[in-house]
Amino acid sequence: MLPRNKYTALRDGRPKSKEEAKRPEFKECKFTTEAIITEGEDVGIIHKVWANPTCPVHHPKQPTNRDDAK
Repeated sequence: MLPRNKYTALRDGRPKSKEEAKRPEFKECKFTTEAIITEGEDVGIIHKVWANPTCPVHHPKQPTNRDDAK
């Protein structure tokens, strides 16, 4: 069981704009799994969630700017 802030529930449907398509709740990856929601408004519903904090799709490595160090 994971608390609310340890997973992202993937949204059904398509994003309405290009900005919305970049949000993590619209991206699927190999770490996506089905889970039963136990708190909130969708209690008891099976939903696709993502819960891996090292996922390269949802947490891409940020490029480091070496000029800042100078």
